[in-house]
Amino acid sequence: MKTSFSNSNVVSLAQISERIDYGYTASATVQPVGPKFLRITDIQNGQVDWSTVPYCQFTGEPSDKAILRDGDIVFARTGATTGKSYLIRQCPADCVFASYLIRVRPSERVNPKYLAHFFRTPNYWAQIFRNSAGTAQEGVNASKLKQLQVPLPDLEEQNQIADLLDQSYDIVDYYKRSILILDELLFATYAGLMGDPVRNTKSFPTVRIGDLTEVCTGSTPSRQEPANFIGLTPWVKTGEVDGSIIFTTEEFIADHVSSGRCRVYPSGSVLIAMYGQGKTLGKAAILGIPAATNQACAVLLPNTKYKPEYLLITLQLMYDYIRTLARGGNQPNLNLNIVRNISVPLPPIILQTRFAELFLQIGSQKQLHQKAISIAEELLKANQYSAFPNAVMADRDLAHAF
Repeated sequence: MKTSFSNSNVVSLAQISERIDYGYTASATVQPVGPKFLRITDIQNGQVDWSTVPYCQFTGEPSDKAILRDGDIVFARTGATTGKSYLIRQCPADCVFASYLIRVRPSERVNPKYLAHFFRTPNYWAQIFRNSAGTAQEGVNASKLKQLQVPLPDLEEQNQIADLLDQSYDIVDYYKRSILILDELLFATYAGLMGDPVRNTKSFPTVRIGDLTEVCTGSTPSRQEPANFIGLTPWVKTGEVDGSIIFTTEEFIADHVSSGRCRVYPSGSVLIAMYGQGKTLGKAAILGIPAATNQACAVLLPNTKYKPEYLLITLQLMYDYIRTLARGGNQPNLNLNIVRNISVPLPPIILQTRFAELFLQIGSQKQLHQKAISIAEELLKANQYSAFPNAVMADRDLAHAF
């Protein structure tokens, strides 16, 4: 296996494509009235669950212009995912693609997997940006795709690059899937021990959070005084409340602020996001370090009545219910009184302790997997550089944008 590659020949995408087509305009239906109908929304996290892809009515037999086959690459031409691509590795025999997608069918000169890997490089995104006034949101069209410049080594080298990068991505995906499995184990164990906290299926006594512990909040120092944010005290914002244990923060505040109106809360405190963008409202986390918070966080102080690990998972499972409690106009929010009045099941402390021990054991395993992911991602970057040295080096500042 080569450790570096040439990429000396550069061609346009049009030169190595059998065809580049827009998708089919139709209405999706769950009824099997025609071929499967792949849409932008069916591509999630780089995957397609073909069993959930809907159907569409199609007059006559789908032509080669509309039909998908293995090795095709589809591009989102509009919306939040504009420019993102997906390689069709296995699809149903009878499947067409929607009009918000563009399909590239690679010619025999290029390995589709090699081409798909190129479409993940900063150089590809730089070309998309360069023709879109600085943003991909302007849309991608077939003409723009045809003009893309693609490094094209010989087929043997393409195959080697595709295999190398496939293996690199597989390693990263393996550890990411392992973390998901650990999470599933954690929630399955909780269900076995505690049941459903919303319906309280184990019939534990219930308690208002305000009766269980003291509920506080934080504040935001004035940003008009830059010195307020030069310090060593961690300061949590609701965007960092993500269902985990918080060990570090994006911002820190000065000691004179944290000793004044920005109270520092102890590790073991449970946080609830009372408001925030998108899915943030209602999320929970545990402080793994002493930290201050902004005023959008409710802080549940630790005590001997409950285990933070138990309460965190309980609140996560009550997430949808908690969000229904939000009040307000255009952007409903929680407040301290609402949080204090939330009732949660309270199992015996010995049962909470048993669960907390498992939580910490699984957390340790997840940390090991996270470290493995970091190492695997660095290896992936190195392999990408070997495969596409010019592509990866160009417009490096765009690498974080997607």
